[in-house]
Amino acid sequence: MPKFTRVLVLVTGISLLSTVVFSLDWPAFLLYQKNGTASNDRLGWSVSSGRDINGDGIPDFIIGAPLADPGGQTDAGSAFVYSGSDGSLLYRKDGASAPSEFGRSVAILGDIDGDGRSDFIVGSRGSQPGGSAFVYSGSDGSLLYRKDGGGWSDSVFNLGWSVAPAGDVDGDGRPDFIIGSSGVISLPGRVGVYSGATGDLIYEKETPFTYFGYFGYSVASAGDVNGDGRADFIVGDPANNGSAYVYSGANGSLLFQKSGAPLDGFGFSVASVGDVNGDGRSDFIIGAPHSPLDVIPENDSSTGSVYVYSGLDGSLIYEKHGAPGYNLGYSVASAGDVNGDGKPDFIVGAVGLNHFGFSGLGGVFVYSGADGSLLYEKTTNQYGLRGFSVASAGDINLDSRSDVIIGDPWASPGGISAGSAYVFVWDSLAPTISCSSDTVVSTLSGQCNRSVLFNASASDNLPGVSVDCTPPCGSTFQKGSSTVTCIATDAAENKDTCQFTVTVIDAEPPTSVCPSDIYTNASAGQCTTNVSYTTMATDNCPGASLVCIPVSGSSFSVGTTPISCIATDVAGNADTCTFNVFVTVTKGDMNSDSSLSPADLVLMLNCVFLVAGNCGLCFADVDCDGQLSPADVVIELNAVFLSTPITCTP
Repeated sequence: MPKFTRVLVLVTGISLLSTVVFSLDWPAFLLYQKNGTASNDRLGWSVSSGRDINGDGIPDFIIGAPLADPGGQTDAGSAFVYSGSDGSLLYRKDGASAPSEFGRSVAILGDIDGDGRSDFIVGSRGSQPGGSAFVYSGSDGSLLYRKDGGGWSDSVFNLGWSVAPAGDVDGDGRPDFIIGSSGVISLPGRVGVYSGATGDLIYEKETPFTYFGYFGYSVASAGDVNGDGRADFIVGDPANNGSAYVYSGANGSLLFQKSGAPLDGFGFSVASVGDVNGDGRSDFIIGAPHSPLDVIPENDSSTGSVYVYSGLDGSLIYEKHGAPGYNLGYSVASAGDVNGDGKPDFIVGAVGLNHFGFSGLGGVFVYSGADGSLLYEKTTNQYGLRGFSVASAGDINLDSRSDVIIGDPWASPGGISAGSAYVFVWDSLAPTISCSSDTVVSTLSGQCNRSVLFNASASDNLPGVSVDCTPPCGSTFQKGSSTVTCIATDAAENKDTCQFTVTVIDAEPPTSVCPSDIYTNASAGQCTTNVSYTTMATDNCPGASLVCIPVSGSSFSVGTTPISCIATDVAGNADTCTFNVFVTVTKGDMNSDSSLSPADLVLMLNCVFLVAGNCGLCFADVDCDGQLSPADVVIELNAVFLSTPITCTP
């Protein structure tokens, strides 16, 4: 793509002249894409939105496909009304015969019949006689009014070429509507403003030229330009030098006439942009997509221009120019407040028209109403988005920022040139995420961790929100507390975060392992002996300890000593095991050789009478009276020489 540089030049007052910078990102999210179903349907030729048809509080939208073939009727045309809340089809309306081109123009009007629902209008410039426009109820889709070119004071051709809401022109509290007839070489164009309440003609306006008139090629409400409390209206006539006319809604008088250069298509598109300069009056925009080349509409590779004028005095506020081949200004519309600065912004389409074909240099450009700067742009290639038709979509996603709808009747969804329309939303609302509450779980048997499932859900004003958690759901968490962070991200990269804690506790006690009972003999002449043993503790988590009383290696007296071992883990869980130490001796076996002999008797005598040698009572006190005495010698003597059993046991 060629390189272009934006130049800001102060002209007069607050008027700004600029060339488009084709470098700013398009941050809008594609909420809906609607495609034509057959080649040459030209769906997206006309688009409109911004008002609630089905009563759910969300703006809906309408798309025209003027060359569709319903019922096999070539170019009879169709129009489709869709719900803004879910994109579902609310109504389909079809042209009655070929080639009606029903859907050449569409608009949502507001509540003209007073039933609380916005109604809509479809232009059918090929209907007979002289073209028609059909006004339908938003409540049930029934026909409220049909207006035909043949019903005018004299011949009208192409009625329904353009349609638009007019606001409340006649002051009866009901919105009115405008229908344009672009005319042909022999029949100049005309415009009718009709009462929404009755359908009666309020004003009839016609071109000042008697030939080659395109008066009514574009029509729009101008808002309250002159501050009299009535909605005014604007009519474009891109033929000849090109002109646009702003009329008073109160009395139909001409308020402003703006003209362009010869054959630049000035007036090809017109719209109110709201009060961009803050003076309390509605301002208006006019497109001249064929400037600066001297060619007729729909046959050039011009840069294109748009001009924003003050409703207060008609002075130029902003002037924007495209680059060669863009045809900037092919479509224009108020965008509402896109950037949230409290000022209405405006949107401009560029189709990239080049000798009755499309060069692929088109795009859509959104400008700030506050200073005229380019906010966002979406350019295209040969098969992509073009700004053939543009409109504000109202606030479809309820984020307090206006959204946009764009039509490209030459788009090729699925490889067929059926046309498409796109609803983009500027999403500034973050999603709302909800995390699980803090979670406490126990370790699995034999493990010091546990895999944990949890929930984190998110809601958003748009589809496409994703939730990612770290660690993710189903992760294995070690014993202790871990923080889980979950982030919800929507399609516009808005984010919301929540956290919660997963605590894994160790409720599994360790296992203490004790030896079997221990049996041992005391040493010769000793009534105690040191005994060592081995114990162990196992646990699902590291860090378990084992304490035994008495400890291994302690001195154990003759007899039975119970030992208790307690295993304790870090979490305080405990397990106990016990065993016994049996220390035994043979009474009278003074030398501990496991037999009774004279040698034992000698040792006994020494202990009793000489108090000498290893004289442990556990060995020598054979009568178990707790002391050594001659009686013990007698029992020992009988045991050694007479084999009399010693009945005293330790």
